[in-house]
Amino acid sequence: MLRRLESDPAHAAIPPATSVPLIFGFLAHAHGGLPEAAIVDLVQAEVKLEASRRREVAASVALVLRQLRPYLAHREGRVDFFYESFHLAAEQRYIRPAAELPVRSEAAWHDALANWCTKWERLEGASQRYALRWLPTHQLAAGRATDAAAVVTDFGYHHARLESLGANDVLEVTRDFAVLVRAELPADRREAVETWQRFHDEITHFLRRSGIRPEVELMQKAYAHADTSPVTRGAEAWLEGHESKHWWVRKLARPREVVRNPCLRVLEGHTSSVMSVALHADGRRLVTGSSDNTVRVWDLDTGTCLRTLKGHTGWVMSVALHADGRRAVTGSFDNTVRVWDLDTGACLRTLKGHTGWVMSVALHADGRRAVTGGGYEDNTVRVWDLDTGACLRTLEGHTSMVNSVALHADGRRLVSGSSDNTVQVWNLDSGECLRTLQGHTKGVDSVALHADGRRAATGSSDTTVRVWDLDTGACRRTLEGHTDRVGSVALHADGRRAVTGSYDNTVRVWDLDTGACRRTLEGH
Repeated sequence: MLRRLESDPAHAAIPPATSVPLIFGFLAHAHGGLPEAAIVDLVQAEVKLEASRRREVAASVALVLRQLRPYLAHREGRVDFFYESFHLAAEQRYIRPAAELPVRSEAAWHDALANWCTKWERLEGASQRYALRWLPTHQLAAGRATDAAAVVTDFGYHHARLESLGANDVLEVTRDFAVLVRAELPADRREAVETWQRFHDEITHFLRRSGIRPEVELMQKAYAHADTSPVTRGAEAWLEGHESKHWWVRKLARPREVVRNPCLRVLEGHTSSVMSVALHADGRRLVTGSSDNTVRVWDLDTGTCLRTLKGHTGWVMSVALHADGRRAVTGSFDNTVRVWDLDTGACLRTLKGHTGWVMSVALHADGRRAVTGGGYEDNTVRVWDLDTGACLRTLEGHTSMVNSVALHADGRRLVSGSSDNTVQVWNLDSGECLRTLQGHTKGVDSVALHADGRRAATGSSDTTVRVWDLDTGACRRTLEGHTDRVGSVALHADGRRAVTGSYDNTVRVWDLDTGACRRTLEGH
């Protein structure tokens, strides 16, 4: 087939023998196909014909594409290979290093595509959309990281990209930045790229919201970034030569210097309160439970929701992740515990037995057992066999809701916090309550265990955090600073720091040795 195309006569400036390898080369290195107008531009540039002969070039390209019609797909204004086998055949003959008719290196193909994409301001329709989307990618593939850095720090480029491609492209910009910051760049370029990346990550969730024009949101946020910010300087320079097509609000009081936001990313998607968060061991994924009755799996690198798990008919109050990262266990106001396959989104098992809300879930290190705390009108702790769904043991002793449970690494001891203002330490083998810790003056909403298993930290509706010695039952320290109930506590692996979340809308970082609040994180 390819040889026949090469030998067919054509009444045009470029014989098919030249057009075929060029067309295939560009299609093979493009992403999702190329607009026909782009192919004409690229072929004309490669054969070095003057612009006056463009009609002849277009006729030659059209002839080849017409002959290839049964083997090419047309979608969204682009031309692409229809059969993978045909794609591979074209690669073997024209593109790979050992091809019969080698044309150029991989980098050279991308270089040609990058050169064409730099003309995005003069392009229209599908051609412009392709050029805006893939320009940095082709530049990086061609070894032109400095050029790519110049593009992604150009306000006009980002404004045009959002205007043309819309909110659905925001995550692709995130990925472009992630690739570029790993490239070798001059110091000044790297600083500008990193500033732009942080700015983009801070506003990604705004740009993706429905019902807004993302390029307008970009304008407002960029103009207000900081007097010395390259983002703001770029927006101001662009405005001097352009007029915004849309109304936007100019913030008059903006920072002098760039203030680095400690919030790295905002994840939006739940339609009601987020009640629980569990972080995967790889640090790149997150699982959340919400009062919208769903569980969501997130990619932290991009902020995308990878999967939404549906099945609970009440608020999802607690989420726990298996060590393999492929399963999650959730507790809900529908009185059930569910085991999920995170790869498929399937509910593997539903555990029933609690007679009230399931407020908290903790997983045993063996991944085969779970412990849950029961809420209103239940007040029990239950131990479950996840393989069979059987309730192995019911621990009774609390006189009100069990809001939080935490398992020791040895799997034999459990600590639970309750609305009865107490913390209880349990032996799971016997079901015996080993110790009751008293000191909080209101309900205990959260419990976290130190890795040594001898200490615990608890957060309470009395607005305090307490650090306990589990061997003696003594309260070793009381941390004060929050102005509302402390709903969540987490301990650092070094055991010297704690992080707490409160209904006062702040997150606090504590030094457990001194009791000092090291940092208050605001933004919620």
